[in-house]
Amino acid sequence: MCARRFRSEAVIAKHPLSGFTLIELLIALAILAIVAGIAMPIYSTYTDRANRGEAQGDLMLCAQGMERWARSRCAD
Repeated sequence: MCARRFRSEAVIAKHPLSGFTLIELLIALAILAIVAGIAMPIYSTYTDRANRGEAQGDLMLCAQGMERWARSRCAD
């Protein structure tokens, strides 16, 4: 019986358990949450600026179209 017990302990010593502990996973999750908390406001500001620029371009096209239409109506 003792020989088997020592043999199984030797096998365990050769192949230690691999993986992450709960604390390591929680720390990684906390770091990810902090990075996401910093990145989200920056990303939303960037997308707001891009959308604002696109809207300004669309408004300029509408204004140009309205001017062309007004000039064509007044030219008659």
